[in-house]
Amino acid sequence: MLLYRPIKTSQEKLPLVVTLHGSGGGRRDIEQKKWQGTIRQFLPPENQKYEALVLEPQGDGEWDPDSLQAMLDYVIRENPDVDTNRIYCMGYSMGGKGTWEWAMHYPNRFAAIIPKGFILDLSKIDGMVDLPIWAMVGDKDSKPRVEGIPAMEKALKELGSTVVKISVFEGANHATGAGRSKDEPGVLEWLFSWARA
Repeated sequence: MLLYRPIKTSQEKLPLVVTLHGSGGGRRDIEQKKWQGTIRQFLPPENQKYEALVLEPQGDGEWDPDSLQAMLDYVIRENPDVDTNRIYCMGYSMGGKGTWEWAMHYPNRFAAIIPKGFILDLSKIDGMVDLPIWAMVGDKDSKPRVEGIPAMEKALKELGSTVVKISVFEGANHATGAGRSKDEPGVLEWLFSWARA
């Protein structure tokens, strides 16, 4: 795994953003992933507004919520500057599914999540009603994704959620939806506005 931290910070405690890669990410050497993809989105040199730790684990199969939980516990033990009330997770495709399932099993661990381009399970969403979620998908993606993500929003709102939202990218398929999700305005502002009570 890779853990990025600001060179300088004025904060004693820092938020932690966990980014989960898709199925292709596990086949790449982790050294080749430095400063790629989501890392560039969250830690560009010109971003001085949001100071955060960014954690990028690497797996060789589907993400397992219990393994991710154990990894996070280890990272927190080794890095006492992590603000445990401001832990966020996001990912695309298999990473989006991993984000969703991790939060579904451990909803109280996160301040907010951004799962993108994923096929989801709605069987245990009762515990996610109060979790801020911003899900994203292209409208030309596969049917389970295109129909499932709006169905998730509807189901959570029917349960009383006021902190779930979705973005549907017109004309984007599974491949192009990844880029569109990184360009979605307001993501950083939304994500870092949330903290666990």
